[in-house]
Amino acid sequence: MNRPTENVIIRDCHVGHAAGLVVFGSETSGCIRHVQVLNCKADNGCSEVVRFKSHLGRGGIVEDVLYQDIVADGARDVLSFNLDANGGLWLPEQFRTPVPPDKGIPIFRNIVVRNLKAKNAKTAASIVGLPESPIQDITLDDVDIESERGFTIRNASGLRFTNVRVNGALVLPPKQSQAGG
Repeated sequence: MNRPTENVIIRDCHVGHAAGLVVFGSETSGCIRHVQVLNCKADNGCSEVVRFKSHLGRGGIVEDVLYQDIVADGARDVLSFNLDANGGLWLPEQFRTPVPPDKGIPIFRNIVVRNLKAKNAKTAASIVGLPESPIQDITLDDVDIESERGFTIRNASGLRFTNVRVNGALVLPPKQSQAGG
């Protein structure tokens, strides 16, 4: 807790049964920034491919993250951004102390997913921020997903989608969440 994770490169990983290919959070109090996830593969049994999670009270900033050249087959959820994770999770006493509001609101911003191909997924994407902290400036570029369900987006701003497809159909961000709109 309260220690930054910065300037990390994760490259050429192959994941099978796991909670996620690379997971950011839920502990975000120390901040996570300048991370690259490059040329990685997730197979059946990987729950979530691109996974970001936190919760009110965790605080911290997660920013300047790049996922590039990612392939997935059989993952449950492809893109998962959740700032309301573990809402009902039991925590030990030392983690239940109320956090000052200015320190306890997590911020996720400036995240890029580029050249991701996924098939046989249950859900393409869930991008869910908090009313007091929308997820900001997510860029999806050349993302192609085959899945049973499409996108869920709430409390997000500055979304940029270029050549994003679910089951072959072009996906655009909601107007109110687009960058500049």
